[in-house]
Amino acid sequence: MTKKKIIFLAALLILLVLILILRKPIHRKAKVAPTPETPSVAEEEKVPPTPEEAFIPLEIRRVRGTVSWGRDPFLSPLIKEEPGNGIKPGALILTGIVRDEEGVQAIIGDYIVNVGDIINGKEVISIRKNEVVLMEGKEKEILKLEEE
Repeated sequence: MTKKKIIFLAALLILLVLILILRKPIHRKAKVAPTPETPSVAEEEKVPPTPEEAFIPLEIRRVRGTVSWGRDPFLSPLIKEEPGNGIKPGALILTGIVRDEEGVQAIIGDYIVNVGDIINGKEVISIRKNEVVLMEGKEKEILKLEEE
């Protein structure tokens, strides 16, 4: 064979080998996605910290989400629970009363209510200095704000 034919066949052979190699799927080990509880460091660093958190070191920010802070500061410390005397399920507890230029609102459990609102089937009739009057049908219920 002539030299040109040999070079042509060699180039054709190399081209076929490359096509076969590139056509064959490459088997790689699948990467395990990080679980939602433990985001990767790269993901944490992509999210810019809030201005308040900017001065907190990354190690502390990672730990902070797993720390139990104890008592909820929004729960009334005035309610004393004794063993065997729990709060009845569905019982309404007056947590606070808020007054501002728009009027007065009561915090009952986890809800902020105004006069006329309905909570657990009971209508808020009035909000006074230390109590809230609720009405269900003809039954009247007065929730009092616990004092120190």
